[in-house]
Amino acid sequence: MGKLMAVGSMIRQDWFRLYAGCMFLLGCQYATNAFPVSFFPAFADDLGFHSMTTGLILAAYPLGMSISSQVAPLIIWRIGTRNTCVLGLSVMAPIIACFGFVPDVADGNDARGVLFFLVQFFAGMCGALPETTCFIMIGSKFKEHSAAAMVG
Repeated sequence: MGKLMAVGSMIRQDWFRLYAGCMFLLGCQYATNAFPVSFFPAFADDLGFHSMTTGLILAAYPLGMSISSQVAPLIIWRIGTRNTCVLGLSVMAPIIACFGFVPDVADGNDARGVLFFLVQFFAGMCGALPETTCFIMIGSKFKEHSAAAMVG
């Protein structure tokens, strides 16, 4: 009986680690991508961007996520959950860093606007991979309590 309880607690510990790891990953991802959003409109005004251009740039990240999340399950199935998370985060990190270099690289507001949009779009495409992976893993591990698990 003691062995059975130990196995049950080990499974619960694995589930807890999975859940905590996914929530940490999602929290870091949201914090990383939400932080610039609060400062970008003022910076865009200083650059002379129209408010519509600023809105399009900020909408590029969710647009990339919505497109990439459609194919993310195929990528997860093909290369596995760990590799998908590592791939998405490894590619997203330098892309997000490039966001800060756009004003130094491009001359003129049109070129800067296009580069800002593309950087945000591709960061969103890469960001959907680990996020979709976390949601799939949580949904499959917490089947009987999936609604509560997704709420957090």
